Amino acid sequence: MPAFSLPGQSQTNNAVLPSRHDPGILIPVKVLGSARPLVWLRRTVAGALLVGSAALGDGHAAVVEFSVDQAPLPGVAVGTCEYGPTTIEKQFYERLTETDRTTFQSKPDGSFGKTVFRLGGHDGKFVSWFGIVRGVSRNADRPGGTLLIENKHFWGFTDCHIQMVEIGGSGDFTVELPEIPDELIPLVLVRVYGAITGQEANRPVVTPDYIRIWHFGQFNFSDDSEDDGNPEWRKRIALPPDEGVYHIGVSPKYYMERLGPTADEWEEIAALHRGQTELEFEREGLPIEGSCPEYKPTEWEQPYFDRLRKDDRVTVDSAPHEPEHSAFQLAGHVRQFVSWFGIVREVRPATGKRGGHFASREQLLQGKWR
Repeated sequence: MPAFSLPGQSQTNNAVLPSRHDPGILIPVKVLGSARPLVWLRRTVAGALLVGSAALGDGHAAVVEFSVDQAPLPGVAVGTCEYGPTTIEKQFYERLTETDRTTFQSKPDGSFGKTVFRLGGHDGKFVSWFGIVRGVSRNADRPGGTLLIENKHFWGFTDCHIQMVEIGGSGDFTVELPEIPDELIPLVLVRVYGAITGQEANRPVVTPDYIRIWHFGQFNFSDDSEDDGNPEWRKRIALPPDEGVYHIGVSPKYYMERLGPTADEWEEIAALHRGQTELEFEREGLPIEGSCPEYKPTEWEQPYFDRLRKDDRVTVDSAPHEPEHSAFQLAGHVRQFVSWFGIVREVRPATGKRGGHFASREQLLQGKWR
């Protein structure tokens, strides 16, 4: 599986924390080497963009908003919540009828009731549909272009810590945008609000008023709806035997198996990730039996961990009497990819924008928990 790798860079003791955190709280964070200005939003760009063009009609504009990461739940808990629109999204969400806020096609066994959803039959109607971006076609001679979107069913509820949609859907639809942000890439999850203004290749065409975007790490899938979608996308699903669609947590491997990106799509996704810093919150684990288990990286952390040389996975300055001698210093690692533990001792949010810096006191690690 390709890794979301960052190019080798020099290491400092500074990294970004989200400004929404209380500066008085010390949060233990493992810093994976990068000396560039960092981005808090995992795989996203903060805020909303207003894009408009005469190509969509006189005065028409569309809002494109990138979702922020949800705060982690304590321990290994997971909860179910009603969908929560953002402040900007709310005005569009409230234009929907109660019925149109859910787009769910139940399975024949009726395990989730008996509801029907089809993409057809909505001409001229204001709708809101979830989907995975399967194609981004940028115009050659002017800004903007067309998105090909694989519809994903949604029953109105989601995991509280991450946006959840169904792996099944009702087909494909297209969206015309006067401008396409660079961060709007294949295989992101979107929720599109707009009117159905036509058909193209038997697909509904949506003229959007608002689009909300979730990048990898911000959404997962359930498997509770009937799948009447495009068989081309369905055949890309490659789950291991006895592996379910739903996971509480996600990783690059999770999306690889459920979305089946092409090599070109994966490289475009990886390129976006290389320009950002991943922050992953550790969850409480089960009690450890025995002593000194080897350090085990998470699925999301593994590609970075694999980039370390074996000797660089241990950062300890041994005492003179210890049989295995090891010397570690913070200096002397310019342009080397490193991984250091530390305790956050100071948090300085940025002024007037998201992000900021934290100062970390390095903590030694022998490669085992003590």
